Amino acid sequence: MPQRTRIRIEKGLYLVNGIVYMERTKEGRMHRRKAPVQFSAALNRRREPTPDLRRAYREFSDAVENERFRDLKRARSDAPTPERLAEVYRSAAAAEYAKHEQPRPATVRNNVLAFLALAKDIGAERTDAMTAAAVEAWVAARCVADGDGGGMERRRVSAWSTLNQAKSLWARWTAPYYERANVFLPACLGKWPVPKLSGRTSKYERPPEELRRATFAWYEGLETSEPALWLACTLMTQFAMRPVDAAALRWADFERRADGNLTLRYVPSKTRMSAERPRTVRWPVDRALHGRMAAAGAAEHVLPGADAAARYALYIREVNPKMRALGWARARWGKACYELRKMCIDAVYQRYGLERAVQISGDNPETVRDYYSDPNSDTIAPVDLAKV
Repeated sequence: MPQRTRIRIEKGLYLVNGIVYMERTKEGRMHRRKAPVQFSAALNRRREPTPDLRRAYREFSDAVENERFRDLKRARSDAPTPERLAEVYRSAAAAEYAKHEQPRPATVRNNVLAFLALAKDIGAERTDAMTAAAVEAWVAARCVADGDGGGMERRRVSAWSTLNQAKSLWARWTAPYYERANVFLPACLGKWPVPKLSGRTSKYERPPEELRRATFAWYEGLETSEPALWLACTLMTQFAMRPVDAAALRWADFERRADGNLTLRYVPSKTRMSAERPRTVRWPVDRALHGRMAAAGAAEHVLPGADAAARYALYIREVNPKMRALGWARARWGKACYELRKMCIDAVYQRYGLERAVQISGDNPETVRDYYSDPNSDTIAPVDLAKV
């Protein structure tokens, strides 16, 4: 925890750990209250009191002088307002994005919108009012079924999705930024409820062979008809990349090898900001394929697009709808384009084994074995161990 700091702004006004307090002495007794305005509403950029703060101090001082103590509004909690927390989070996220290209600006925007909407629904003026009980009541209210008794599952998923986005504002990486900004998070934020899952996530099952063949036939035809989409699909089909990593990929991430081929080297976003050592993906790339990719790609980044959001949109607005039209129904395959990554990892697992599948996926062995490979579709040829 940071040490307590006390800075004199001017007579009667003090900044204590980033919070403005007003003080006035009468007949040897000190009267102290937290100012009703805080942060940019209390101090300007030169750390001078704003007119609102000066007005508040005059009212406070008059109340003390005239012994109208009941007129003094008791100080509110030191917990930040939802708006203040969102302000610091945006600034912290921008700094992290400059260093790691994560979190993406669109993600930050959605997280803030979800958090502020939740705070408004709960009626929380301060974050310490966003208690577990208040959040549970909000979830219950959101999960009411439609008039015909339907829609409850959809509402439940939406409610928990909103909570997960809101919780992103105090992800582990944010702690140093809040500490430097003297923003102290109330303990209640760490006690929010978590969804009770009905069971484990289902294991990976290979899609029907007919759908797989149709998908790869469509993919191969994209190279001449829609090169940008072909390239976007190639990064998932050939290298099992997640869309967010594909959107950030640069040509500099391909390293030349002595044999003329290349090696793709990058750190997946899923582990890039982890406190533990992040996993690095290293995967061989045929020089002929690399040349075809270069012909379809952009200059610095591999995928065309003015920014990461535009490159990511290739998957959401282009690849997903086209794959759904092929038969990748939303009810069974929630993220259609993600099935390209899964099929790639499954193929590597079946052909080369778990170690190589782990390498191309950037995930741990348990995740690959459970959610990216289908043991019932094993195509590995039998081996006579007596002859090895």
